Amino acid sequence: MHNFPKIVSNQCKDIIQHGNKLLQLANIENGEKEIQWFLESQFFWRPGEIIFNKSKMFTNWEKEEFLTFIKRRIAGEPFQYIINNATFYGKDFSVNSSTLIPRPETETIIKVAKNTGPYKNALDIGTGSGNLAIILSLKKIAKHIDAIDISKKALKIAQNNCDRYKLTNIKFEQFNFLKNTIKKTYDLIVSNPPYISYADYCNLEDHIKLYEPSNALTDHKDGITFYKYFAKKLQLILNPKGKIILEIGLQKTKDAIEQLFIKEQFKCIWHKDLNGDNRVLEAYK
Repeated sequence: MHNFPKIVSNQCKDIIQHGNKLLQLANIENGEKEIQWFLESQFFWRPGEIIFNKSKMFTNWEKEEFLTFIKRRIAGEPFQYIINNATFYGKDFSVNSSTLIPRPETETIIKVAKNTGPYKNALDIGTGSGNLAIILSLKKIAKHIDAIDISKKALKIAQNNCDRYKLTNIKFEQFNFLKNTIKKTYDLIVSNPPYISYADYCNLEDHIKLYEPSNALTDHKDGITFYKYFAKKLQLILNPKGKIILEIGLQKTKDAIEQLFIKEQFKCIWHKDLNGDNRVLEAYK
């Protein structure tokens, strides 16, 4: 644990400089930017305010909040959970430890859906913070959206995010996709399911494993449990000309997942993310 001496001064530049050094010692690469984002989001500081106002002082409350932020970051807690906010497809979403932090690679699902839509209705399986469902609505990719998740706590966050954008065409429901039967059919199905095998999950970095919900990361088996169910149940819930758009994890699972859908007579198209990895499967009849 890094030394965290008592700081007597309330001078912003001194405290921020000290906090930045502690983040550097903790090998947090983007520490300086995180401090800037923290000050802007939590204290509503204008960008660059500290640079141009060298005499600016923290209030006692601001000082304690800032130092608490630094302590939580050097302990490994994700930045997004500390500020309770993450950005996805250019929009802000409330997040906490009950929801997965949205990743940039998941935006590939939206890009594919946008290029193949619009759709009359859509289903988002494992909605988490609701980011996929909400962007489908905001970008008018789907007219009506059902979003399901096994976690009641995650659904509460998702509903709050939906209310934040004043959307009325998304219905959230607590639902166990692996144990229950969906009784509707859809033109579009999207999902970023738990695709990390339990063996790989055990080797994840602590800032992921200790803070993000395990059920949103791993199926506690081989990492392809959900894809087996998708392929098997798809005939019952996907309309004849509909599509399913899924995120996958490791490249080594690509062929196995593809064969699951080919076996059920689905055609498959792969889409790469910004890193050039096959990240999203588009399947249809």
